Amino acid sequence: MLKIITILAGLTAISIPAGSVALSGEIYGKPISDRTLTPICDIFDDPEKFDGKTITMQGSVDDEDNRGTWFYMQDNDCRVLVELWHTSIRVSKLKGSTVVVEGRVYLEKTVKLPGFIPTGVETQ
Repeated sequence: MLKIITILAGLTAISIPAGSVALSGEIYGKPISDRTLTPICDIFDDPEKFDGKTITMQGSVDDEDNRGTWFYMQDNDCRVLVELWHTSIRVSKLKGSTVVVEGRVYLEKTVKLPGFIPTGVETQ
């Protein structure tokens, strides 16, 4: 059975099916300060160049945990893990949403793959 959550806004009722994606324009953590987008594939092509740098990326969320501590986002052929467990940011129901994230890239030294720790997440 599909559960419906009803939100009353003034005299208008908005119904959102339970399990749907996050609403557009939601901000988690700090607002995005730099709108210059770095393609996800760029950080995989030259991870040393981005190690320790703060960047902004945009992509679609294709997987997430149910506690809101991580999600995968992708653009084109590249996919990156956005690691929220290092922050106070918690998100939910982002799967299927387009998001913009800003934060720091780090190079995982043992496997030489980039990781990403956000300071802000915004739904589009």
